[in-house]
Amino acid sequence: MNKSLSIVLELKTSYEVWSSSLANYSKLKVFSCLTYTHVTKDTFRMRTRKYIFLGYAYRVKRYQLESVNPRLAKFITSKDLTFDESIIFCNENESTSVNVEMN
Repeated sequence: MNKSLSIVLELKTSYEVWSSSLANYSKLKVFSCLTYTHVTKDTFRMRTRKYIFLGYAYRVKRYQLESVNPRLAKFITSKDLTFDESIIFCNENESTSVNVEMN
C-alpha cells in the first residue's frame, strides 16, 4: 500500500483515507541506531549486549539486529531490547551522535 501523500486523496495518505484516522508512527525506530538487548542467563543479574538496529523481522514481532562485538553472533532477531536513538552507526569504525527531538 502506498503511504505517500497524494493530491487525488486531498493530501492524505491512503491509510488515512481507508481508516478515517491518522497513522500511529510512535513504534517506528531510527535505522542503524544502537540497541541494547537484554540477556537473562542468571536470575539475579541483568546484562545487556550492544547491537545495531537493522529493521523489522518478517512475519514476527521482533527486530533484526547486527552485533557490534565480533565475538558474538553476527545477526540476531530480538524483541526484548532498549533503543538508543541518539547514536547512529555509519560504518564499522565510526559512530555519530545526533540530537533528535522526539515528541
